[in-house]
Amino acid sequence: MPAHPERFAVLAAILREGTLAGAARRLGVGKAGLSKRLAAIERELGLPLFERTPRGLRPAEGARSFLDTVARLADELTEAEERLRSGCGRPRGRVRINAALDFGRRHIVPLLPEFLRLHPEVEVELDLEDRYADLLHEDIDVAVRIGRFADSALRARQLGTSRLFVVAAPALLARLPALASPEDLAGAPCLRYRYGRMPEVWDFRCGERTVRVRVRGPLLANNGEAIAAAARAGLGIARLPDFLVEEDVAAGRLVALFPDWDGERLDIRAVFTRERGARPAVRALLDFLAARLRPPRPSNTTERPWTSSSSEAASSAPPAPSSSPATATG
Repeated sequence: MPAHPERFAVLAAILREGTLAGAARRLGVGKAGLSKRLAAIERELGLPLFERTPRGLRPAEGARSFLDTVARLADELTEAEERLRSGCGRPRGRVRINAALDFGRRHIVPLLPEFLRLHPEVEVELDLEDRYADLLHEDIDVAVRIGRFADSALRARQLGTSRLFVVAAPALLARLPALASPEDLAGAPCLRYRYGRMPEVWDFRCGERTVRVRVRGPLLANNGEAIAAAARAGLGIARLPDFLVEEDVAAGRLVALFPDWDGERLDIRAVFTRERGARPAVRALLDFLAARLRPPRPSNTTERPWTSSSSEAASSAPPAPSSSPATATG
């Protein structure tokens, strides 16, 4: 098959979308015409590139490596064309972002209108899901990740930090024995958020002292909003990022436990490959997110990093009696 950019784009779109309908939408062509184009390419090669299944198309046996190479070449050709057309590096083209559902909905989505006004030639495709996307094998330009980063094949840009808080509904705390320290969680009903690697292990620090508690409870979920809702309903004690619980704590729907103990702090980063990070549109997005999202706070700060009114909210929360867990001020 002679190397032709249009053929590369066709095969790359079908590979990534997995259906002719999806690939046709991506390319802006008709499904019937695309089907004929694929058939012509396969006929010229003398072998099938995709297997037809009830759910769509998948690479035929032995064709995966070829299709991956074609998709990579299609990306490189697109990027080269963008650089040529942009001249001075003007951002343009599609940028696909992957982020955790709760953080993306609260902090990425509200920023997109401004970004798109600043860069009208950029198109954003946003995927919000609670999983770690594989940037080396998926068609994703930037992933916003919360937590540890140890992938040497990727590059990362710091966007901010988030602190984990342990919270519970006042009604639940009234039924439980007093929780004076993190060790008391070992016998309490806890709600586990399956975004990290070990959702049943909670770490705490107070000065030079560290405590690791293994918790159990009635619910394990991969969505932070679901855990927060269960905590508000009194189902158990939850450990969640500040941006998920700060409003509930300020309103008195949840009580933050162990204010003298520093909950684990999580880095928030934009992660990308070297090749995709060189694209003007991706660089523009990274610069924009870094400027709009708050920088990391000093470790001794008492202000939550993801709300401009956190100190006011904390001061307006009703104080807890001295014999029960206190409402957190940070």
